[in-house]
Amino acid sequence: LRRLHRSLGATFIFVTHDQGEAMTMSDRIAVMNAGRVQQVGTPEAIYERPGTRFVAAFIGHTNLIEGRVAEERGGGAYLVDCQGARIPCLAPHRVSAGERVALALRYEKLGVEHPGRRPGGGLAAQVVNRTYMGAAMRLEMRLDGGLVVTADVAEIERVRDIDVGDGVEIRIAEGAAVVVAD
Repeated sequence: LRRLHRSLGATFIFVTHDQGEAMTMSDRIAVMNAGRVQQVGTPEAIYERPGTRFVAAFIGHTNLIEGRVAEERGGGAYLVDCQGARIPCLAPHRVSAGERVALALRYEKLGVEHPGRRPGGGLAAQVVNRTYMGAAMRLEMRLDGGLVVTADVAEIERVRDIDVGDGVEIRIAEGAAVVVAD
């Protein structure tokens, strides 16, 4: 279908419930919920910058985290306090200090390290579940404040010796977390 679409140069409307199919077959995606369009954009924009909780949860694996804006860093960047953990994020619209927000953070965007392996800056957590998935190791981790987040670590050798009960440091790259609307 993709080759046919390109060779004809015609507009195709492809309706599917298969998120993977939508991502690979489309130039633009319209995500709908209960008959209403939630977001329209390129597959990359929909995945990297979901506009709502529904879109974030519907496309890919996502940690949806509640928090309160702690600090503005400029250029749409903020620090959000999530049960004591300060998470760097981007917001597509201006938010104010103290405002309650929800963050979308993709599983594969979290880095996981042994404590002290890299100098500071990580969030302390304890592994509560570990699942080998072939292409990645899925780690579910509880932060000191009780929040549980999930990471899919593709570099399995880096975390192969991490087990349930072990302490780890979670690293969140600048811009990996995105503020989403309800």
